[in-house]
This record gives sequence, C-alpha cells and structure tokens, in this order.
Amino acid sequence: MRLRAPALSLVPLLLLSAAPALADRVVVLPSQGSATPAARLGLDQEVMRGAASLRHSIASEVETQAALVRIADGTADTPEEYASIATILRANWVLSARVEPAATTTRVEIAAYLASLGRVESVARDVDPQKQDAQIQEMLAVLMRPEGVGASALPWEQALPPPPPPPPIPPPPSPPPPPPLPPFGTPPQTPWNMGQFMPPPPPPPPQPAPKNEVLMSYLGASRQTVWPPYTAGKPVFLSALIGFSSAASSGDRAKGSAAAFVGALRGGYAIGESGLELFAGLSGNLAGPSALWIDLGGRWLFSPTVKTAPDGRKEGFSFHVGPELVLGPFVRLGSTVTAPNGVSYEGRSTTHFSFGAALDLVLGISPALRIDAQLGNLRFVPTEDGTIVLMGATIGTTYRF
Repeated sequence: MRLRAPALSLVPLLLLSAAPALADRVVVLPSQGSATPAARLGLDQEVMRGAASLRHSIASEVETQAALVRIADGTADTPEEYASIATILRANWVLSARVEPAATTTRVEIAAYLASLGRVESVARDVDPQKQDAQIQEMLAVLMRPEGVGASALPWEQALPPPPPPPPIPPPPSPPPPPPLPPFGTPPQTPWNMGQFMPPPPPPPPQPAPKNEVLMSYLGASRQTVWPPYTAGKPVFLSALIGFSSAASSGDRAKGSAAAFVGALRGGYAIGESGLELFAGLSGNLAGPSALWIDLGGRWLFSPTVKTAPDGRKEGFSFHVGPELVLGPFVRLGSTVTAPNGVSYEGRSTTHFSFGAALDLVLGISPALRIDAQLGNLRFVPTEDGTIVLMGATIGTTYRF
C-alpha cells in the first residue's frame, strides 16, 4: 500500500503530459473581406491565439502559404479546397474568416471545416474592437467541437434583460422673444440669407485605392510594397546561378562530350513599372568543353497570382514568370592536345556572335531574397564550320536592393 499511493499520484501528471500530443492540428487561412490588410492580419492572429487557447496546435504561416500555392486560384473557399488543405497539412480543422468593417463594430464570420466528418459550419456576429479577443474565442468555442454548432441559440444571441426606463424628459425651454421689426424700407430677410436651414455639404468623394501598391505574400510573411510586384521597390539585383547545358547541334569538326556544367553571375536594373528588366552577365563552363560568354539582354516578368479586389486593392503571392532574350560574344577557348609521338598541338581560341532565349521563373522568399531559375536556355552560335545550338537550365539565388 505504501508503494501504490505514489504510483497513483503520477497518473494525473502522465495524462496532462499526454494532452498536447492529442491536440488537433488547425490551419488558419488568410482572412477575406473588405477590411484593411492590417485589420485582416490582426484578426488572423486573434483566431490563431483563440485556437491555441483551446489546446490545439497551429500550422505555421509558411506551411499554409505553401499549401495555398497548390490551390488553383490561390484561395481556399469551398469544402473541396478545405479538404485539400487539410490533406496536404494533415490537419483536423481548417478555419477561414471574413471581415467587413461597420460604423462602430466589425462584422466577423468564421467558417470551420472538420476533416473527420467533412463538415463545414460557420457563425457570424458583430465584434466590439475593445473585446475582440474574448468574442473571437467565444465563437471558436462554439465552432470547434465534435457536435458542431447545434440548433440552439448561440451564447451571444441569448435574450438580454430589458434596458432601464429612460429618465423623464425635461420641459422644453420657453421660446425666445421675437426679433424687433426692421426699419421701414429694409429688404425682407429669409432663412437663406440669415444662415439658417443651409443644405448640408456634399460628402467627400471615396478615396481610390493606391494604384502603385500591392500586398505580396512571401514564404516568410506578407508585406505591402509598390508596383511592379516582382521588384518589391528594389530595382537593382545581383544573381549567382549554376546549371547544365548540352549541345543539341554542334559544328562539323566538333569532338568530345556535348554536356557541360555551367556557372553564371548576373546584375541588372528594373525599368519603370512595366515589368521590363535589363541585365548583363558573365557565364562559363565549369566542366566540359572550355567556353565562356557574355550576356546582354532583358526579361519581362509577369505576376499571374496578383488579383484586384472590388475596392481596387491588389494582393497576391510572390511568384513571377516571363521570357528573356540575350545576345553577346561566345568564346571557345583553345585547348592543348598531345599526340602519341609526344608532340603537343595547341588550338587557338575563337570568338563568335551568339543569341538566345529562356523562360524565367522567380519565387520570392522575402522582399530582398529570391529563387531564380531559367528553363530552356537556348543559345545559337553561328561558326565557320556550322551552327552550335545549346540548351539547358540554371537555378540560383537573387538579392535585390
């Protein structure tokens, strides 16, 4: 009996230590609505804190943004898309909020998808900004339970006690004495020239959304930046790239391997807001046939994920794609060959004009750091013994400032 009592006292501690392991995994999607981005971001943080206070584990923003990339339109708002997000992140719940500003309150609607039952339910209420954290947690407590919302009245919809009777109305003040009559010959005065009953001033025109601003979501966080979206207000860039190339067609006297390991350095500048970017670079074969070339060219990047809201505000995910065109000198470096008799023959270096094209893909990690890739990398090098046609791909990092 002396040994049994300490053992029994460890049972509650073991149950408490096991509780976090049994917590449900929750994905909080970026909220929608006509509220400002700051208000929607604040609500998302309140929803995360409310779900965490109910002993649930929260998926990180990086995981959520990576899962949303796999949704066709980048926004999950249907049961099928909720199910896809839950499957990708292995989540038990998916929460999505909508925020609409009002005069003194905020209209908040939260939808909850329970993966085990495939059920979507939602609740809505007018939230007091001074009590937002408690009221959001009260909404989540009703939504995030296995039995669901139910048919009974919600806690905040219960009948309130009648208000106290208003105080008695004081008697109206006695009217002021009439003004003295004007002297004879004075033109009569009307309410308009006495400054009374003047029409109210017209309401100010609605302020349009800034045309050169866009809310971009990166792998790390979301930032308000300027147009064009791929520059994030940082027009200058430097890139370091590696990749491969192979000769699809070579000259008549070409010998040896047609494959090469490629390295490149680039620098450029974005011009205006059209998406055009000019650059210069130095590239060469790190392994394979000895060659180097200088690129002068430009690329035109588009942002297919950027959408315009009804109020004119723009937002999207930092993924950009577009073509690039290059031209410049291509140098085949000379090589030394030793014959069986021991005599060495040295080939001379030759320089030729070249031009090419590629498809650029850019993924934003942060406003300054990007992953930059080029696909295709077609290059045509006319020579005296035939046209060399190269193709391949490169990938690397880009820093903008």
